[in-house]
Amino acid sequence: TNWLSYTGDGDYDFELTYARGTKTVYVWYMDAAGNVSDAYSDTITLLANAVRLEQNGTTTYYDSLEEAVDAADDNYPQVASRITLLKNITDEDSINISRTQNIVIDMNGYNITQTANSTVSAIRNYGGSLVLENTMAGTKESSVTVITTEGDAICVENTGLFEVDSVSLKAEAPNGTARGIQNYWAS
Repeated sequence: TNWLSYTGDGDYDFELTYARGTKTVYVWYMDAAGNVSDAYSDTITLLANAVRLEQNGTTTYYDSLEEAVDAADDNYPQVASRITLLKNITDEDSINISRTQNIVIDMNGYNITQTANSTVSAIRNYGGSLVLENTMAGTKESSVTVITTEGDAICVENTGLFEVDSVSLKAEAPNGTARGIQNYWAS
């Protein structure tokens, strides 16, 4: 019922739901007399990537945060690889930052949530440099949340350089210890 004016030929942007799968867009035309055309349609397969990795002037999209971290250059302490979330990340394997990686994760108003039935850590920094930030702070909240029914819940295990800005760290472990950050002494 909401008709949009359209003249000539060219592109029109449609906003689709951000979920993988087949998407179909339908269009009808109505002339000045109110006559409505038959429906025209087009179908695409949307591959909704979870994250964007920017490094060395190149941008690459990945389906998981783990894939992006694995693909990030081992360039510590040079310029950081920047990973931006494009949707909420739920129940991926623990993210492991190696001692040779320099990574900035922009939560971008999204969340990382991990649930388990045993001790769990969402992010492990094994001596590299890690920054968690939210460039949407003030507009959208971001958090790293870890929930376990048994054992310990740790948002970030850290033996390297770690900075957090405008990102909440939440851990729930009713039968264990809950920690936002667990710092270890690097030997």
